[in-house]
Amino acid sequence: MFTRFMNLFAGVIPYHNGYLPADLALLVVAILFTGVGAAMTVAMQLIPNPGDGIVGTIARITDKELGFCKNCFDVGCVSLSLIIGICFGNWLLGVGLGTLISMVGVGRAIAGFNYLCKRPLLQATGMAG
Repeated sequence: MFTRFMNLFAGVIPYHNGYLPADLALLVVAILFTGVGAAMTVAMQLIPNPGDGIVGTIARITDKELGFCKNCFDVGCVSLSLIIGICFGNWLLGVGLGTLISMVGVGRAIAGFNYLCKRPLLQATGMAG
């Protein structure tokens, strides 16, 4: 099903990668959508994907902000990937500019959304106490 939607969007939204400013602009939009989606999923107590679920649990247990926990978790995952890559002789495999921007950007997008919209969202749904 997901592949069908990807093919549909690829046909409707003509995009050819390779032009760095356009690639970065698309990356920023994707980071914003990802951060907002993760923040809304966790705030509304819906079933999150595993990555957001573990970060949401860490945030709840440590009583830290979700965006901050997401940033820390992502830094840990990227660092672990680099360490594993170094151990196997290909230290930058799969870690590039997009990874580094996303590592910071998604957590900041979550923090920004929660700061601006979490309370009104919870009040509108009757979940705020």
